[in-house]
Amino acid sequence: MSNNNTEEEVETTTTNNDDADAAVTTSSSCPPHSNWSKDKLTGKSVSFKGLPIGSGSDNSGNSGGRTSLLKRRSSKQAMAATPMEDGIHPQLWGRPGHLTDAEADVYLAFKDVVDMRGGDFKNTVYCFGEEEGEVYALCRWCRARKYIFEDIMMMVEEATKCRSDAMIAEFYPDPKSALGCDTALYSAQYPQVYSGFAKNGSPLYFSKVGCLDVEAIECITTVSSIVEYHWHVMMHDFATRLRSHKKNDPQFNKFECVVVMDLANLTMSQLGSKSLSIVKEQSAIDSLCFPETLNKMYIINSPLFFSATWSIIKGWLDPRTANKVEVISSRKTWEKALLEYADADQLPSDYGGTGPNTQDTIEKETFTGKLKRMHSEMLYVR
Repeated sequence: MSNNNTEEEVETTTTNNDDADAAVTTSSSCPPHSNWSKDKLTGKSVSFKGLPIGSGSDNSGNSGGRTSLLKRRSSKQAMAATPMEDGIHPQLWGRPGHLTDAEADVYLAFKDVVDMRGGDFKNTVYCFGEEEGEVYALCRWCRARKYIFEDIMMMVEEATKCRSDAMIAEFYPDPKSALGCDTALYSAQYPQVYSGFAKNGSPLYFSKVGCLDVEAIECITTVSSIVEYHWHVMMHDFATRLRSHKKNDPQFNKFECVVVMDLANLTMSQLGSKSLSIVKEQSAIDSLCFPETLNKMYIINSPLFFSATWSIIKGWLDPRTANKVEVISSRKTWEKALLEYADADQLPSDYGGTGPNTQDTIEKETFTGKLKRMHSEMLYVR
């Protein structure tokens, strides 16, 4: 079974074959907004080699009811076990149909609060709209805080506060007004674009960090304006793509993104405090207000100095998060990896596929009016 095609729909069963490993079959018959029972939330644990079916279930019982169980499981130490230690594959851990009894009780308690409070609190949880589906949206927030109820509540409260100003501005529907410059000019200094979909339905996002010209960006916009533009991208671009894909494919429920970070031509000077401040601001918003939306990240064309740095950084990350990231320098190797994750017609031609070149897509999406071609240069005047 390929991990990138693993699904977490309503009912999961395992079928054994004498001549093959256990296969996972799934079905999704419930409408996206229907309530999931505890039985459906827990389902059956998926059997992997060396991991027995059911090893991830909670044997503590439910005699104490939802509230008392939440109190017993609110401790970080009680939830500290890694997904594999619980017998659940990292890509299935915390997802609908693969919860432990304790996790299901946390989910149900969180659902009660979301239904009761409504308003801005609920809108924060359904950041991409209710089209995502109740169980998938709520489980994203639960996974982000490892099903610790108090931490989940605190996170949503903080996210609601974080997005309040942007919400008043309707999340900056006009990208040019948000940036303070033409989006085509900004993209020329920092090429980033959505192009195609992965095999699991997640949009493909390409970020050419190696082409980042921080000094040029400082001439045309500010960090605060870039943050406003980021709100626009997440709420008016990414969210729209997700909802559109959901409309075309009702079974799609991975409101997540596959990121390809291209470090070709990256220099040490580009990793200075100015560029890192941009990344820091955007990452803070994503991790707090759009949790668990990274499905997979490929860092490609990485220079030697970055590969050495990454080997250290990876040790600081949660194992489940670190497992989502692959650092690949060889073009032959990363082309093969990308083609395993996305069909050739969905992958841009400059990244080993047959889809539109990313530069063509950037120009198509950012050029307005009579603009046909753009060439920009940074001039230094003393």
